[in-house]
Amino acid sequence: MPACITCGSPLTGHQLYYCSEACTRIRDRERSARERAHRRATPRARSISQRHTVAELVALRLDDTSDLPPRPRTRGECGTERPCPWVGCRYHLYLDVSPRTGSIKLNHPDIAVEDMHESCALDVADAGEHTLLEVGALVNITRERVRQLEVGAVERLRTSPLADYEGYEQPTEE
Repeated sequence: MPACITCGSPLTGHQLYYCSEACTRIRDRERSARERAHRRATPRARSISQRHTVAELVALRLDDTSDLPPRPRTRGECGTERPCPWVGCRYHLYLDVSPRTGSIKLNHPDIAVEDMHESCALDVADAGEHTLLEVGALVNITRERVRQLEVGAVERLRTSPLADYEGYEQPTEE
């Protein structure tokens, strides 16, 4: 005799897999929990709010850092050491700093900087084309969010003053 998949009770005539509506709801709850766990396989980016006045932000920027080695200012000065130790660099993939508020967003809170496979956005760009999924994994956002950012960037390029220069090729939709 067939039994309920959820609780093991015997099934009657018209029941195929579940003995009652309650068992069906249990199955739906378990399925949605599994789906949520799958969607959140990687931890979300975490923001660290910094509340500073403008004067404090200026003071932080002018802070004495003479005891540190000089920070590279151009791509040519960048060393070959990877992962890049300069987490404060604007091209580093570990964190993002909002210039407006000063808040810090850790893109990969579960990974130490030393353990990052790719740490520099310039290295990623030099490697050539990447899929939306690959780019999303690098900055810990979804493929759909990468697509939305791409659409916005292409639109800004179309309407930028660069479009007026000779020899400038408009980006094409693929």
